Amino acid sequence: MVKQPAMASGTREIFVLRLWRNTPQSPWIVEIQNVKTNEVAHLSGLEAIARYIEDQVRSGSLEPDTTPLDSAPTRDES
Repeated sequence: MVKQPAMASGTREIFVLRLWRNTPQSPWIVEIQNVKTNEVAHLSGLEAIARYIEDQVRSGSLEPDTTPLDSAPTRDES
């Protein structure tokens, strides 16, 4: 297990991603939620996920993270 340091303050965004489809043949339905702002977007198709996040980053609409670096958790990677 490799322990990675937490990212510097201001560089992290957290999204909750929910995927479902009504039948095995149906296209995926996507709901993505920004954890900080609680903004929820409903998207059609898996390609839309990357496009949505890229648009959020490029538009500058993401809120800066003001959590002090020393209080941010570290991630454990296997």
